[in-house]
Amino acid sequence: MSDAQRSAPGRAWSRPVVARPRAGAEFFHDLECRSGFGDRLLDLWAAVTIARLHDPRAAVEIRWDEGLTFAGFVGIYATELFALGGCSWVESSPPGAEPVTKLFGPANLNERTVVPLANGARQIVLRSGKHWANTHPDRLREDLACYGLDPALPLQRIGEAYRGVARSTAPDPRIEPAIPGDVARRVGVHVRLQDKLVVEENAFEMDEATWQAIERDGRVEIERCIDRGEPLFVCSDDLDYRGALVERIRSRGGDVAVASAEAAPGAELPGYDALVDFFALSRCARILQLTKFSTFSIAAALVGDAPLVNFYRGGGGAGHLLDLWRSVLPEGSRIGGAPVGGVTNAERRG
Repeated sequence: MSDAQRSAPGRAWSRPVVARPRAGAEFFHDLECRSGFGDRLLDLWAAVTIARLHDPRAAVEIRWDEGLTFAGFVGIYATELFALGGCSWVESSPPGAEPVTKLFGPANLNERTVVPLANGARQIVLRSGKHWANTHPDRLREDLACYGLDPALPLQRIGEAYRGVARSTAPDPRIEPAIPGDVARRVGVHVRLQDKLVVEENAFEMDEATWQAIERDGRVEIERCIDRGEPLFVCSDDLDYRGALVERIRSRGGDVAVASAEAAPGAELPGYDALVDFFALSRCARILQLTKFSTFSIAAALVGDAPLVNFYRGGGGAGHLLDLWRSVLPEGSRIGGAPVGGVTNAERRG
């Protein structure tokens, strides 16, 4: 259901109140998703995209609740560690705002999606906001009329707006010291295990057999990188696996780096390690996604316009979840070994 990286459980934290940089922002959004960083960004970008389709210069205020604690990770991230262009964080909803449940419910749609507020702003509520990380550009296109937008807007324009919002996502300066200085020349490797590795496979998670197939193909590509002299950057929610993979690459004579966050300023803030890995990945030359599906590395690819390479070849003809993001994936991306391009989901439906 979720996708995230590390954040130490049990760490006390109270987010400071953030002063609003301007009075009278045009839009407000209360983010429903309380899952991993990738999930939350994808939904947040969708809401801001709606605002920017109404007004390209619109200012948006965002209420970002603390996340939830899941079996494999703690989804709490300090908002002072990253920024989104034209947006500001607020602690509470303005008067008259539509309440949202913050509970995952893929079958439930929000009926009120653009809510006029007493202060003259408009609240944006994602129609599929309860189905976390599923408001992709194709879905935005289907629901344009619900958001008071022209239903004839082409998918290309929606995708351009979405990519522009994603690329305005930036780290706080305290993130920078932990990112390898030469990461832009490296191939990023994102290994996502823990709660993504399950006994009974589903659309988001993989069983052992699927993981072994993904790992095999991923390691073949890593070997090619070593043979070509391409340096690598490795991150993972499983530190033991990361360590073993780094050791293997070095034993083959490969150049590999990892983030180093221990002594960095801000490292005590929740989600710091995850955000370091995220922004490091976003700056890589391309990203190898060693898991079945991960919104964390999808979002990183969109922030940095970095080609994403996914090795899952299953689906049994039903398609790949990454197909939902095909219209905005960077040029050079590959899904299940095949280049991204050609017909999008929306075009396929006519």
